[in-house]
Amino acid sequence: MNGEEIRMPFSSTVQVFGLGQCSLDYIIYGLLQGWNEEKSLDLAAWSAARVSTRMGGRAGIPSLDDLRKRCRKTEQ
Repeated sequence: MNGEEIRMPFSSTVQVFGLGQCSLDYIIYGLLQGWNEEKSLDLAAWSAARVSTRMGGRAGIPSLDDLRKRCRKTEQ
């Protein structure tokens, strides 16, 4: 990352409960997959944005299918 600025798209935030835990989970997932920090943090930011758009801490957690689609999209 070396001090680089990474721009993320804006999301319509409904609530913030569960964002930190979800982000941490996806960072760990990415690192366990052997991904670099940038890809792991991108996945974490994406998942937190998804959680923030639905009421309740678990309602917006991306499904495994959504995760796989996101990973394929970032590899292109």
